[in-house]
Amino acid sequence: MIKFWTVLWLTYSIQDSSYKHIMMFESYDDCIAVTQTDFRDVMQERYGLIMMRCEQSHIVASMPKPKPRPEPDFDS
Repeated sequence: MIKFWTVLWLTYSIQDSSYKHIMMFESYDDCIAVTQTDFRDVMQERYGLIMMRCEQSHIVASMPKPKPRPEPDFDS
C-alpha cells in the first residue's frame, strides 16, 4: 500500500504579523494526534486564535517493495 505524507498547516499571528508553518507527518493519524495535544492549547493561550489543519499531500512517504521474480532454473 502506498502511503502519502500528511502536512500540518499551522497559522497564527503575533503583533499584526501572520506566520505560517508546515510540519510533515508519515500518516494522517499522526498529524491529528498532534492537533489534540497540549501543543494546541499552549499556542492558543500564547497567541490567541490559531489554525491547525491536516491535509494529505501527493508526496509518497512509503511504497511497498516489489518481490523479486524467481530465477528460472533451466538445468532441471
